[in-house]
Amino acid sequence: MIYDEAFLNKLVNEKIQTVYAKIITYTFDEKPISSIEGRVSGGSVSVNGASATRRTLSLSMLAKPNNANIEDLNNEISLNKKVRVYIGRKNGFADYKQYGDIVWFNCGFYVISSASIN
Repeated sequence: MIYDEAFLNKLVNEKIQTVYAKIITYTFDEKPISSIEGRVSGGSVSVNGASATRRTLSLSMLAKPNNANIEDLNNEISLNKKVRVYIGRKNGFADYKQYGDIVWFNCGFYVISSASIN
């Protein structure tokens, strides 16, 4: 976790941002299976403490085609899988390279209930 407030403020307030997503699939006893990563083209996260479904995520991303058939239940990334989602921001600051090229933020666990690929 990064606690450098000056860096985080620069990262969030950057005028042009490149956003990435990393989705890691897990077994239901939370052992990692595989991951997929790509550049985000759109999406949203909503949190509602009063709802039975507390967090919902809508995500459009440009990913490598190796996990293309998300409707195949034998695929590691498919419907009814438990996933942990990370959102990343490209770090373009030379004076903060110790934090890596992409800075990842954990968005929590989700279950894939609907998906499409095109």
